[in-house]
Amino acid sequence: MGLVAALLVALLVAGCAARGEIEVLNDDLTDQLEIKKLKSRLVGGLTQGQLRVRNKSKKPQSFQVKFIWFDSQGFQIDNEAASWLPVMLQGREEKTVQAVAPNDSAKTYKVLIR
Repeated sequence: MGLVAALLVALLVAGCAARGEIEVLNDDLTDQLEIKKLKSRLVGGLTQGQLRVRNKSKKPQSFQVKFIWFDSQGFQIDNEAASWLPVMLQGREEKTVQAVAPNDSAKTYKVLIR
């Protein structure tokens, strides 16, 4: 009985959470930024991705973020409306950046930072 319950919990968790990953395209930013949290949820049937980032430096830091969405088979979803979001962090500041999937077929995502 315990095995069945564990499998049901695993299936429930897997069905509710979208996975995300991060790719930093500018090596200089890896020393300046700390990724605090990457999480997701369903909002009205659409996946919402959220990134919490902190400036490790005392100096202001600007960069751009873009969310790329993928379907359940790992194929990228074309989204012409997706654009780079400018982000400005003051010294030691933390900020949340988020985006909502373009349609309900988006199950996973990648956050690009440059």
